[in-house]
This record gives sequence, structure tokens and C-alpha cells, in this order.
Amino acid sequence: LVVWSSVEFMVVALQDEFRLSAERTLVVVQIGPAACLAVVFLAGALADRFGPRPVLLGASTTFAAGALVVAASPTALVLGLGLALAGVGAIVLAIVGIAVLDRASPDRRSRAHGFGAFALMAPLVSIAVPLSVGVLVPWVGWRPVPVLWLLLAAGTAVLTLRTVPVTDVRRPTELLTPTLAGIALGAGALTVSFLAVDARTDAHATHALVALAVAVVATAVLVG
Repeated sequence: LVVWSSVEFMVVALQDEFRLSAERTLVVVQIGPAACLAVVFLAGALADRFGPRPVLLGASTTFAAGALVVAASPTALVLGLGLALAGVGAIVLAIVGIAVLDRASPDRRSRAHGFGAFALMAPLVSIAVPLSVGVLVPWVGWRPVPVLWLLLAAGTAVLTLRTVPVTDVRRPTELLTPTLAGIALGAGALTVSFLAVDARTDAHATHALVALAVAVVATAVLVG
């Protein structure tokens, strides 16, 4: 949520710096959500297999790495890769964080309070982040914005170290199925996005075919 609500207010500055057309901007921005979809099933499986603490720390590191790549990106391609990294880290943090919150709640009342607080944070972030970015970008440009993501990643890592205990419980969770399912979902979504960018000229038909092929292969292996 933090990443994509920020990017919405960075789009014009990104177009100016990288000389991006509206269509190419959409392509760059859509890479991140597709990468997020690719790990939605894998995140929980990793937490079951290795425990939530290392997965949360790994996600925080991935989020921070993505923020650094975005901040230093010299080209639109590197920018897209950085957004993908940041998005993957953020979505894993959200998924595993909700699971940790659920497990840490001993009864319905505390669980309701915990999830209520979590639900309250989403609209607050969706309001606070755009307002902050909207003020920041005209004054100092878009590159300092990912630095805020980096601070958030660092705060999440510290919070994980302080509140999420080390656990020796490991489940022999199978990782191939959720990986293939996520790849199929992400590639399928990317196919639709490429086709929708400029349907009249088919400018991204090749990209759409590649994404579709990846989705088909992943699905075939999954069900085969």
C-alpha cells in the first residue's frame, strides 16, 4: 500500500526524468503488482517452513533493497525492477504479519482488537502517504521518497526482532506448488496489463505473448 500510493504521486516526475510515454509508464508500474501476485501463495508457505521471524526479516531486507534500487535507478528498467523488489517485500510483510497477528491473539476479543487496529491503519496510510509524497515531490523531487520506504523497512525489521520470537517449529511445507501458482497468477495478470496498455496498436503484443507463455507453462507444470 505504501509503495503504490507513493508511486501514484511520483508518476509525472518519473515521466519527465526518464522521458516515458503514458503507455510505457503503465508498463513500468505494472511490473511491481505482477511480482507481488507471484509471491502471494509462497509467502505463507515460507513462513510455515522457516518460521515467521526469518521470513519477515527477509521481506524487510527485500523491501529496503527495492527502495535503494528505486532511489538510485538510472533507467526505467532498473526502476521497474526496484518497484518489483519493494512490492514483493511489502506484500510478504503484510501476509506474514497478519498471520503472526492471528497466532499471537489468544482469544477472539484480542484477535478482534488486533485486526481492528490493522484495518484502521490501511486507510490512515492511504491518506497520510499520498499527502506526504504530494508535498515532498514538488519540493525535493521523487528520489527522496524511497528513502522513506527504507526507514519503514528498518522500523519493521526492528519491530520483528523485538516482538516476533524465534521458533523451532518447522512444517515440511512444499514450496513448488505455491511458487508455480504465484507465477501463473502474476504472469496472467501481466498479460492482461500488457494487452490493455495500448490495445489499438498492439505495441506490447510481444510482451503479452511472453507473459502468457510463462503463465501457460507454469499452469501446465502445476496441474501436470
